[in-house]
Amino acid sequence: MIDISKIDLELSAVIDPKLSLILLHAKPHYRYENGKATEEQLGMQYEVITNGGDFDRFWVKVPDMDNIITEDEISASKEKVIVTFSNAVCKLYTDQHGHVQVSVKAQAIHAK
Repeated sequence: MIDISKIDLELSAVIDPKLSLILLHAKPHYRYENGKATEEQLGMQYEVITNGGDFDRFWVKVPDMDNIITEDEISASKEKVIVTFSNAVCKLYTDQHGHVQVSVKAQAIHAK
């Protein structure tokens, strides 16, 4: 049997790299122990949507705390916030219902 948790894909293999990513939301990403969030912040999570194609919506976890974009900055922007991610990698996993899901992690976020 294939262990899908060992499969890593570059984000560009899953989402057309010609599409822009629009930043929708930002929130802290915390370490979890025994199914509960601890106070230790591991980075930020960013919700993005593709500008075109199927308008896919997904979250990206980023450990870089030096160059964050906050929810307040997103809300205050009068224009769409277009972003890119450094070294974005998708991992496949199976959820509790047996459905294959994708999680995305990147080293950094960059506003265009």
